[in-house]
Amino acid sequence: KIETSLATVMGDAAPEDQIRVIAWLHFDGAALDRIRQEATASIRGDTLEEVRAAEARATHRIMQRNAQVVTPVVELLRGTGISVRYASTTAPVLCLSANPAQIEILAGLPEIDTLYLEGWDSDDNVDAHQSHRTYRVHESGVKGLGTRVAVLEDNGLDPACPHLNVTGWFNSATPNPDDRVHGTAGCIASRLPDRIGGAPDVTLYSANADSYSDTDVIACGDWIATTNIDVTNMSYGGSYSGAQTPKTRYFDYQSRYYQDSYVGTAGNYNLGSFVGSPGSAWNVITAGSFD
Repeated sequence: KIETSLATVMGDAAPEDQIRVIAWLHFDGAALDRIRQEATASIRGDTLEEVRAAEARATHRIMQRNAQVVTPVVELLRGTGISVRYASTTAPVLCLSANPAQIEILAGLPEIDTLYLEGWDSDDNVDAHQSHRTYRVHESGVKGLGTRVAVLEDNGLDPACPHLNVTGWFNSATPNPDDRVHGTAGCIASRLPDRIGGAPDVTLYSANADSYSDTDVIACGDWIATTNIDVTNMSYGGSYSGAQTPKTRYFDYQSRYYQDSYVGTAGNYNLGSFVGSPGSAWNVITAGSFD
């Protein structure tokens, strides 16, 4: 149950050292699939409002199921000395701090599926928005109207920017505008006439996490699911060793059970580089690089 990089850190740690751990819990995937299928079957018309209403009903039921998985484990850990730093409201994930002996105890719990060392991804991309020939769809009147798009980064979008239709922020009190995040959002939804975005009519959200740590990204991802975002852009990347990471599993879970699209735009490392987490998840869309 203890992932390799976590085991390595445990081997080098002192007995009293607190290690940041991401715990993935066992859950009934078949039950969640049934909820999603029932929601899809309940749609009687083809309007966007009916689809969103069905999505909201499914989201509510899936989050109830998730609480039934997460809450008992949180209660179980009370008084053990293991710190629950964050409990996901949408996925079976706990963000913990524990010493090596406590991690061994966690591994012995039947509710635990896998224990990961918390990751800290970095801000990697240096350019964006190559020519996608978006004028072809714009000429047909397709510009993203009615679609909700979030930009998930460790910084956010400026509320005062006149060229972006930003509707909401995860951290509204501290939007932390950032040039690179604005460049990414501009490629998506700029309304500046001579630098029009690919989908200028979307409703844009700033999913401005506190950092790229697993805990902060998962907390922001919970907000994305409950806000009923359609597409989330993640213009950052992590290393890829062939193994799953917490974010890989988390965004795959969110995509499958909440029916939201996540785009890992990992394409700024140039040719020959690997797509990292979370772009390596089965149900995450990945944009590669080209020369």
